[in-house]
Amino acid sequence: MSGADIYLGDGASGIWQTSGAQDPQVMASISKIITALVVLEKYPLADASDPGPTITFSKADHDLYDQYYVRGATIAAMPTGTRMSLHDALATMLIPSASNYAEAISRWAFGSISGFRAAARDWLQAHGLAGTTVVEPTGLDSQNVSTPTDLVAIAKLAVANPTIAAIVGTPSVTIPGPGSLQNTNALLGVDGVTGMKTGNLGYGTYAFLFTASMDIEGMHLDVTGAIQGGATRESVNADVLRMIDSIRRGFHDVPVALAGDHIGTVTAPWGGTTEVVISRDVDSSPGPTHRFPWRSPWLTRRSSRRATSWVRSPGPPVLTRSALTSS
Repeated sequence: MSGADIYLGDGASGIWQTSGAQDPQVMASISKIITALVVLEKYPLADASDPGPTITFSKADHDLYDQYYVRGATIAAMPTGTRMSLHDALATMLIPSASNYAEAISRWAFGSISGFRAAARDWLQAHGLAGTTVVEPTGLDSQNVSTPTDLVAIAKLAVANPTIAAIVGTPSVTIPGPGSLQNTNALLGVDGVTGMKTGNLGYGTYAFLFTASMDIEGMHLDVTGAIQGGATRESVNADVLRMIDSIRRGFHDVPVALAGDHIGTVTAPWGGTTEVVISRDVDSSPGPTHRFPWRSPWLTRRSSRRATSWVRSPGPPVLTRSALTSS
């Protein structure tokens, strides 16, 4: 998982919570997020409302419906001669996870599956995603693998693309040709989940790439996460909700110091001493991370003829790094 980097400080890693194996595992239909990114690199859309170029689906494209049907894949209607914008074709691929559209779009963009494979390989290499392999656009091939860390990076690239971000955040849509489409992401809109992609090739391969947005005590957090190797969709969804709940519970005010607390003693060269005390209560209310160095600007100097003391003055709060947790 990643997110809230601003609250963890400049030295924080982009990935701040991992668990389990980090080796490449099946990503199944999450592959379609990569397919969309690779296609949109060649045919970029100006914004989320840009329809893009028009695709006309042939009889060969229409036949993909039956080919994927017999494989038990998710499909959507594609009548021969259907004309559809690239935006709507991507929506049909991503929202219900239609595999026939994933292949048809890839063939349209790159001429063949081998052409798509080469483009995907170049794209992965350009983005430093060494733990990810894509051999075809749908995710039905178990050779399409990735690591949780790579998937989080891929999700960040996807959410930065306004077309993909808008599509994966859409619960349902009706498009002429494929008709009414429902998002496979059952958690969309639940506990702050804003989008991304599900995938599975059967028991023990359930995966979920997700983004979530939450406001906690006046602080806004955008979180990105990836889960692979889940037993069932229900167990993966439950894990995600527990993770989000732990983040919410992890961010809270922590008393750092109370007014009047003694934090040190200053001894002057001539032998006089004085106590260093806190002038007001300090907690970890949301805000940037600040250190408490000696002679900080948030310490007030209190002088006398024989000695000098420093006390805490009103200033930026302190947020402890341990505030972020995940189960």
